[in-house]
Amino acid sequence: MGNAKEGEAYFNGAGRCTQCHLATGDLAGIGSRYEPKTIQNLIVSGGGGRGRRRSAGAAPPVKAPPPTTVTVTLPSGRRVQGELDHLSAFVVALRDSDGTYHSFARHDSIPKVVVTNPLQWHIDRLPQWRDADIHDVTAYLVTLK
Repeated sequence: MGNAKEGEAYFNGAGRCTQCHLATGDLAGIGSRYEPKTIQNLIVSGGGGRGRRRSAGAAPPVKAPPPTTVTVTLPSGRRVQGELDHLSAFVVALRDSDGTYHSFARHDSIPKVVVTNPLQWHIDRLPQWRDADIHDVTAYLVTLK
């Protein structure tokens, strides 16, 4: 396990965790809801993973992150946006805000597809984190009871 004081400093400073998270908001009480190993897994997955709760009487789990969304721009200029359902080299599929399912064949770069993953920062940051930083932040989050 890491150093909670160093983890707090990293969380509030160089780690830039406070750009998206608050110790008194979305992460309040996380230390009483999850085991340290689960908290560490949540850090490296951006909260997208699922962990075991400490006890049946514990507070609800960490709020799920927003879904990955996609904007599809057709050759006509029409844009369709929604929650990503499927993406491959051949097809992009989504559900719009009304729940309507849309599927589009893809040929090279047509239609234009822009994917927005709210966990992308965690994914991009993972190779840059030092083990000590992850262990220290975990130790700090464990103190948030």
